[in-house]
Amino acid sequence: MALEFAHGAIQWLTTDAAPSSTYVVSGLSFQPKAIRFYWNGLQNAADALSNTVEGRRGVGFAAGTADRRCVGTWADNAAGTMACASTAHDDGVAVSINGAGTVTGRLDLTAIASDGFTLTVDVTLTTSHLTIFWEAWGGSDITVAACFNVAEPATAVATDYTVTGFTAGATDQVVMLAGVQSTAALNSSLVESSTLSIGFAANIGATNSICVMGSQDHGGATSDSDGGCYTGMCIARVALAGGAVNDARAYLSAYGTDLFTLQWDERSITNRRTVGLAIKGGSWSTGSLTIEGQTGSATATVSGLAYTPKGMSLISRMTAEQADDVTTVQDRIGWGTGSSTSSRRAMDYWDEDTPTTSDINFTIQYDQVLAFTSSTATLVAALDINAMNADGFQLIVDVNGGVTAQWVGYLTFGDAVLIPIPDVVMAPMRPAMSRI
Repeated sequence: MALEFAHGAIQWLTTDAAPSSTYVVSGLSFQPKAIRFYWNGLQNAADALSNTVEGRRGVGFAAGTADRRCVGTWADNAAGTMACASTAHDDGVAVSINGAGTVTGRLDLTAIASDGFTLTVDVTLTTSHLTIFWEAWGGSDITVAACFNVAEPATAVATDYTVTGFTAGATDQVVMLAGVQSTAALNSSLVESSTLSIGFAANIGATNSICVMGSQDHGGATSDSDGGCYTGMCIARVALAGGAVNDARAYLSAYGTDLFTLQWDERSITNRRTVGLAIKGGSWSTGSLTIEGQTGSATATVSGLAYTPKGMSLISRMTAEQADDVTTVQDRIGWGTGSSTSSRRAMDYWDEDTPTTSDINFTIQYDQVLAFTSSTATLVAALDINAMNADGFQLIVDVNGGVTAQWVGYLTFGDAVLIPIPDVVMAPMRPAMSRI
């Protein structure tokens, strides 16, 4: 029994035309059963920073060539009037849109092989190139992998979502989520704020749900961006007109037979779109840590896991944690992936608050697991993996431009924990008695 994991990057280029261009990932030691994708708007196969490209970020999931989802957002860079849009799809794993909500590029999963997978260009990318980071899981431990849709409900209640094969009370299940502001039907877009919410939840209960969220208001004469990072929810939205409050919050409250349950503590706009990936099998943990981001070589350790982690997915926004119903200024999302001290990658997206001309900043790094850019396209802060331990991991401050008590959310995973079979103590046998 084993859970397998690998991660990497694809360079999606405007010169690669549909439908003939493909990106083939091969040489893995396993057949992928579940894949997660993410991107920020920048493209480079080496470490890079920029503040000149448009804000096109998103997250995608796949559990098969006919079972995939993705969300994407747009924010116009260097614009005098803020222009934003968002979209949700079930016909691809990565999507690019423009300020009118028109699809300007789409990638789809077209094959899964014994050692990898193939992506095909469905719609040729018409704006700048994109780097797509991917994470793939497989192995005999995984018995269920499925994508799903979540529409924000009309009332703040506990709501069930179907995942065939999930079981009640399980400790080997996880849900990964990504949501946008769009209320439009799947495979169409909404010209509205550029909200993106990224969340993970393994075991039930608010303390096991984590989320990072950011948004830029549409139509303003000056930039009005807000966001937050939270332990206690796996879906979050900022109020549509901006401001310092969430108007939707949900966490994983239960697993059931062929389902999981989200407890909506707050909701506002019916049918705002979230997509997700559900996996059963292996070992999964979600949680958060804080690290002293202003001190070089400061460390933070997660320990006490019942398994040895094979990798991690991290989210942060280079701030302390916000209270449940509070957002703070700046739309910033940093996210990264790692499996060892020498195998990790990171992205950052920062849409600045208050400029009269929008200013969006990006970085891609291949030697840190979280990285953050400044407004002048320099690396201002970074975290790296200092150790992968038998029962957890340790992060270290690589570039000390962060904040005190910086919040970092994590998803880790590894092989299923074997439950030992207790020794059976046999009672001594009595000798047979013959009857005279």
